[in-house]
Amino acid sequence: MSEIRATTISDAAGTGPIALTKQSAAKAWVNFNGVGTVAVRDSENVSSLTDNGTGDYSFSFISNVTYPYSFQGSSGDHTSTSTTIRVVVLAAETEAPTSSGFRVFSFTSAVAKFDTDYGFITIHGDLA
Repeated sequence: MSEIRATTISDAAGTGPIALTKQSAAKAWVNFNGVGTVAVRDSENVSSLTDNGTGDYSFSFISNVTYPYSFQGSSGDHTSTSTTIRVVVLAAETEAPTSSGFRVFSFTSAVAKFDTDYGFITIHGDLA
């Protein structure tokens, strides 16, 4: 089996990294802490996280992503002993997603907003 190792793959002109357009790679993802002082643990193409209140978060992209894009989200609470299902949903009914960012709510299965210990979001689409 062949193996390719590289630090940077440049564009055809050799002036920068390749653009991930028309490919199936995620255009943005984020792993965040939504409890107490909210913070991004790690991310790709996410510049900021804003805490809008209990279970309510906004994110901005570094490079715009053409809307409509596909959104997947999940969340969890490492301190809970219950089997409550926890989800992160796109908050499109209060603020439409845009090419520069999106807003999400985290809910329990009892449809109560909660601050999530672990939030995970992935965006698939095309860079603008």
